[in-house]
Amino acid sequence: MDNILTALWIFLPTAFANAAPVIAHNISFLNKFNAPLDFNKTFRGKRIFGDHKTIRGIIAGAVFGLIVAGVQMFISNIFSWPEQYSAGLDYQSPIILLFGFCIGFGAVAGDAIKSFFKRQMSIPPGKSWVPFDQLDFVIGGIIASLPFIILPAIFYPLGIAIALILHPTINVLAWLLRLQDKPF
Repeated sequence: MDNILTALWIFLPTAFANAAPVIAHNISFLNKFNAPLDFNKTFRGKRIFGDHKTIRGIIAGAVFGLIVAGVQMFISNIFSWPEQYSAGLDYQSPIILLFGFCIGFGAVAGDAIKSFFKRQMSIPPGKSWVPFDQLDFVIGGIIASLPFIILPAIFYPLGIAIALILHPTINVLAWLLRLQDKPF
């Protein structure tokens, strides 16, 4: 159980970063950052990322990762229990803010990279691509975490397993809250 809680604690910014573009889409003053990440460029005759991957989404993901890490830092400065789930990361140090920003960016970058492959395989935007739609953000977050921490090997498949369970659950919740158009 401690391993699950450690994986959840460390990769919590990636989960929020993955949800950030959907939330940012519903904040009207952020619409000025709604430009497509690929600036409508193509590769082999197909859009690189598509219209759904925006500068707004990348910024929102990185900022949400930073905010969540800031909340974790605040909690760690008040309570002692987060230390047992930190796997050696110093949540009382401001470097944790950079960690949150980077893994938040890694999460949305992983999603964008997956979209590149979906476009190249002619999978329409918004169409489900199991299991890649559930793994892209966590793999991006894991890769972005490596300059900060190398975790024991068990945490990586555990993080992926948690994502495979939580991602669809959170999508259904977002759909029920009318934050997205469809549950998957």
